[in-house]
Amino acid sequence: MRKLVLIAACVFAVVACSRSGGGSDVSNGVSGASVASLSGKLENTKIDMSSNEYAQAAKRDFALMFAADAREACGYVKGREVPDFKNGSVMNYSADGVISWGKGSFNYVQEPGAKLMLNNARSEKTFSFGVDIYDKKDERLYVAGLSQLNGASLNATVTDETKAVDGNSDQTTGNLCVGKTVPPLISRGAWQLAVKYLQVPKTTMSCVRLGKFEFMDVDFAFDGKVITAGEHRFTEADAQHSENWSIDPHRDGAAIVYSMYKADGSGVGIGVSQANKLTFAELTPAKGDVLTCSTK
Repeated sequence: MRKLVLIAACVFAVVACSRSGGGSDVSNGVSGASVASLSGKLENTKIDMSSNEYAQAAKRDFALMFAADAREACGYVKGREVPDFKNGSVMNYSADGVISWGKGSFNYVQEPGAKLMLNNARSEKTFSFGVDIYDKKDERLYVAGLSQLNGASLNATVTDETKAVDGNSDQTTGNLCVGKTVPPLISRGAWQLAVKYLQVPKTTMSCVRLGKFEFMDVDFAFDGKVITAGEHRFTEADAQHSENWSIDPHRDGAAIVYSMYKADGSGVGIGVSQANKLTFAELTPAKGDVLTCSTK
């Protein structure tokens, strides 16, 4: 954790000194036309598969829209060293899920233990993406991230823990860079991914109001156009304010979770592990406590 804090601090320091113009919607050779083509694939492909295959398919589609690279002020670091921003390597996020840097690479789509999380505040041009790679013994091998703050340059980091012994941070290595090419998914939003993977029929969920332990039933549904939660409605236009997307094949209950928040603070979240079956939901009224819900 201390290593990640150090890297993040160093990257933000570089951004403060070398902030560049606004990001582009075209990154790593993904043109506007090909982005439109990829969007069509998301909308038209039918899915009928097991829970693990479902999560892997979601990763593939995520990666298609998350291509980017970072190649400015790159630094390499080992252990607790302060990075030298002249000896690092370009970091690349490919459209097939490979994250690569000069001293290594991994494919988060092919890794069954990969955990992904994206927080995207589109209205503020701020996002953070993180991915953890684990082995079969649930030991973490890599952690990587890509982020942007208030429309500034991208920050890209990766930590390689494969050579660390008993968590000894002196044996970890890392790479960090600053970049300009914002992934298309960030400006377009994750709504199309939600349409493909999270449509569910009307489902009555058992909910508890956090902090007050009040229980109630709430009906949730998503028809590809509107997410309904009781009397509340959420659309793609609402998702332009803020949205979250996560994939964790080993999470109990819901491997894929999507949530979004309106400008007034109200929000909704839905989660599935297979097609058409809601297993997790959450509702945040504009003025009220959060309701967290599970199947009855």
